[in-house]
Amino acid sequence: MKVICILLIAAVMTGCATATYTKLTPLKGRYVEEPPIAYSTKSFDEVWDNVVDVVAQLGFPIKLLDRTNGLLVCEETSLSNTYTLEDKEGKLINPNAFIVVPRPGNVQGNSIFQFGITGVANVRIRAEKGRTKINVNLGNIDPESIGTWVKDEDEYNFYHGIRSTGRFEDIIIDLVR
Repeated sequence: MKVICILLIAAVMTGCATATYTKLTPLKGRYVEEPPIAYSTKSFDEVWDNVVDVVAQLGFPIKLLDRTNGLLVCEETSLSNTYTLEDKEGKLINPNAFIVVPRPGNVQGNSIFQFGITGVANVRIRAEKGRTKINVNLGNIDPESIGTWVKDEDEYNFYHGIRSTGRFEDIIIDLVR
């Protein structure tokens, strides 16, 4: 009798584990592929001060400030509260989100699972012939835990499907123009 109970429990648990799998729906929208570059007529010093202020205000802990070389690098930061999904037409559910992730096929709404995503933000600023050049990058986006709904073969597609929406980059660029 004990053996039958153990086998029954094992069968139920195995069935539950596979029931959470779903195929990923690829992103339809166009998102940041290369870090954007912008130019400003403001001085290097003014752009530098503005960028340092806004990055700190956005909650990105600064790891490296190299004013001489115009380089600001943030520590790896949680982006878990800044992600969104697309709706069925490929529009962002939350247009203010910093990153977009592929939607599991059977999920509704904007909350798909509890997991962590981290990323690294960096900004490069250079004085260049009477203007200031700004290069903004939100990269090294890395899911800490994929969740039980992704099979091993879809982990690659999920990881490489995460994209910056361009919102973070736009905030920095709009500030310095």
